[in-house]
Amino acid sequence: MDLPPIELEREPQPPPLRDTVAFESSTEDALAALAQDMTLQATACVREFGSFHLAVSGGAHPKLLERICRELMTDPAYRMLPWRDTHVWTIDEAPVAHDHPRSVYGLLRDFLIGHSGIPRDQVHGVSAFRPAADDEYERSLRKALGSRPAGHDRLDMAVLALNADGVAGRLDPDHAAESDRLVVRLPDDAVTLTHRMLTGSRFMGVLAVGKTVRPALERVASGELAPVPELLGGHTRWYIDHDASPQEEW
Repeated sequence: MDLPPIELEREPQPPPLRDTVAFESSTEDALAALAQDMTLQATACVREFGSFHLAVSGGAHPKLLERICRELMTDPAYRMLPWRDTHVWTIDEAPVAHDHPRSVYGLLRDFLIGHSGIPRDQVHGVSAFRPAADDEYERSLRKALGSRPAGHDRLDMAVLALNADGVAGRLDPDHAAESDRLVVRLPDDAVTLTHRMLTGSRFMGVLAVGKTVRPALERVASGELAPVPELLGGHTRWYIDHDASPQEEW
């Protein structure tokens, strides 16, 4: 007797994005892949330059940043990250005090300082509630990165997350195109690094996880959206879980 063919559920496929894609089965695996790359990048930069400058975004996904921090603090695989030689910068910050639940710096303070061994003055927060916060933060960036050897005065790694609106971090492409600054204040009074600042990064990791970002990720893959800048001499890697990728072939 002839039996009907068994239809197997098609595995989701990674979208065709610029540079490389870490395509993982779950959000947890995507976060682990990011943490592993962060550790490798930090170790290489400290060995080569003596320090590692990491910038992280809270944006619309502070819980994702919290999960990354928890991953780094609890998994033995990442205990070799050279925190003593690491500087952490906030890519964006809401206009709130650092002890506010929405503060990116507050999150970093609570999960990294005291747990990782990173010196307190090497976690750089922007006080977005201050009127001149954007100017102050830009001066801090220029001073810290300007002390590095010529040609290495840039971020070593930037980490952002794509949201359902197709924005990575807080800075949408319209604001990015308008500014030649390194740091700007947005209409909602948040402060953020600009695409110009992020363009110089050696490595950029972009998280795109969960079903809610699937339509935005399709628009990025089609070329309709460009939420992150093309790096000048750097490398971008997308960290995507199956939920964010459509079931059909790209």
